[in-house]
Amino acid sequence: MDYQAPKSRKTSLHSPVCPPGKFGSGCLKTCGRCEGGVDNCDQQSGLCHAGCEFGWMGPHCLTPCMLGTWGDRCYGCGRCAGGDSQCNRTTGHCLKGCETGWYGLRCKDECGHCLDGPGACHPLTGTCLGGCKPGWQGSSCHALCLHKTWGPNCSKVCGQCLEDICNSTDGHCAKGCNAGWRDMFCTTPCNGNSYGPNCSLTCGKCLRVKAKIKVRDVFNSNHNNGDACNRETGACLYGCQPGYTGINCESPCEPGWFGLNCSQRCPQCPEGRSCTCDPVTGQCTGMSCKAPQGCGYTYVVAGAVMAGLLLPGIIGVGAAIFLVRKKQRGGHVSASSSTSPGMPLDDTFQDGAP
Repeated sequence: MDYQAPKSRKTSLHSPVCPPGKFGSGCLKTCGRCEGGVDNCDQQSGLCHAGCEFGWMGPHCLTPCMLGTWGDRCYGCGRCAGGDSQCNRTTGHCLKGCETGWYGLRCKDECGHCLDGPGACHPLTGTCLGGCKPGWQGSSCHALCLHKTWGPNCSKVCGQCLEDICNSTDGHCAKGCNAGWRDMFCTTPCNGNSYGPNCSLTCGKCLRVKAKIKVRDVFNSNHNNGDACNRETGACLYGCQPGYTGINCESPCEPGWFGLNCSQRCPQCPEGRSCTCDPVTGQCTGMSCKAPQGCGYTYVVAGAVMAGLLLPGIIGVGAAIFLVRKKQRGGHVSASSSTSPGMPLDDTFQDGAP
């Protein structure tokens, strides 16, 4: 009696119905290791429409996976301790665990940046039991530090780095510092005499802020450069040294002005004169104060000097004339004393008069 196929099995008008596990003309060929069993083997072609069982490959699932592979598509085994022979061809599980630095049932995942080395991660979960190396975070230490953090477990905060970018391992600022900060970590503020990116710029002629300043102190040599400017912008916080003006105190006083913040007008150089005074002391110096281009006080001084020289001579001449007249007047009166009363006195000088 011929084999009767179940009613649910598909049949073909051109080929006999084969028993389970057989296919082809005369049902002489044997089905392979189809996923789900022989019912998934095509009766005519023998193809496994649902794929192969783990450990087999090919369209008919007749080829076993090579050593070091597993599953229905012969996936590559992981980093099994003891080599590929320790990889289960059906499940891919490593029978003796993983090589150092790998974890999971199939040893396909690499350990993270564990503080105590690659062998310090859990063999199944990958958790770094001793924490992470500097620059890494997370239970398995696979994640880099987030923005502006660095160090072991990303527990430290970056300095004043340009663009807020610091090395996640050691914290140094690869692109330099924001204005007002210096050193490789950008944690040291500029000293009082510098400002700007990496403190590369020098303050202007600012007043110092160490102590209360007397005007005479700003002329000392240790005040040649200011040390009281804003470390980011360079603006002088307490004004300028005598002779300078501007936000950064880098501009000398304009002609005719001197002193702190150039707030005083040169007293000996009236408006309209072409001469200038020292921007610090206010004194006229050099050839700029000589006539006719010089300051107005030059002429006043010259007049005073001339008056001082001429006045004694004028006084002397006047005194001599006075004495002569007095003497002449006295002689004239005594000579005419014998004249009759009522005669007018002669006010003119007489020749030969005593």
